Amino acid sequence: MIKIIIIIICLLVSAFGYAQNETPKDSIPNKLEEVVIDAKSKTFINKNGNLKIDVPNSIYNSIPNTMDLLSKLPKIIISSDKENISIVGKGTPLIYIDNQKVGINDLNALAVDDIKNIEIIQNPSAKYEAEGRAVILVTRKFSKKDGFRTILSETASFKKDFNNYIGFNSSFKKGKLEWKANFNYNQLQPWEYQSVDYAIPNASIVSNYNVEAFTKRKQFVFGGSLFYKINEDDYLSFTVSSKLQSDTFDINANTYNKKRMLQITF
Repeated sequence: MIKIIIIIICLLVSAFGYAQNETPKDSIPNKLEEVVIDAKSKTFINKNGNLKIDVPNSIYNSIPNTMDLLSKLPKIIISSDKENISIVGKGTPLIYIDNQKVGINDLNALAVDDIKNIEIIQNPSAKYEAEGRAVILVTRKFSKKDGFRTILSETASFKKDFNNYIGFNSSFKKGKLEWKANFNYNQLQPWEYQSVDYAIPNASIVSNYNVEAFTKRKQFVFGGSLFYKINEDDYLSFTVSSKLQSDTFDINANTYNKKRMLQITF
């Protein structure tokens, strides 16, 4: 009799445990079809004083050209004619694209859509031959799948005057071989102004002037690159680039000088 009671108790405990572990069929699907992990990468990474910018995942990916993109980054100063780059406290930096030393013209011919990230290296290692200067390292994106891609873009902006940027960017990849080509037509109307007011009231001296320049600049920027991937870290490349533009504009200057009773106006 005792054995029968023990067996009944064990059966009841087992049934209760099974009931607790059983999951209703309608609570979760029988088959998990897809898992999506949504994660956002950091736009800026500051490591050992070097700043790295993830361009595709930032607001900078909508900027029409590379020089304008660089002008938005911290510590980088672009001259008004976009022919010179400097870094605050470091002077003129060396420019590298995928660990290859390049010049300003190569940056002009590089499409923003092809940039993976930009790194501002304040204290570069010896491999960059920096000679104490800073380095701007631009890393390009490379296609992972074979195929052909073409992107057309147009950006219009109003600063002082109307500016228009039209871009054509194309790439083709087959196996380890990849080529890229881009063409940009920029219709720019930059405006520059400078004014100085100077006065010595006790000596009755007044001097002031203002200079204003309006430019209608048409730019033709084009470039092409051919890449052959050797392994994950090494590749062979051939790149050509060019920029054509004309700068014809008037400079208007107004000057006023006064010394005591003598007034000179131009």
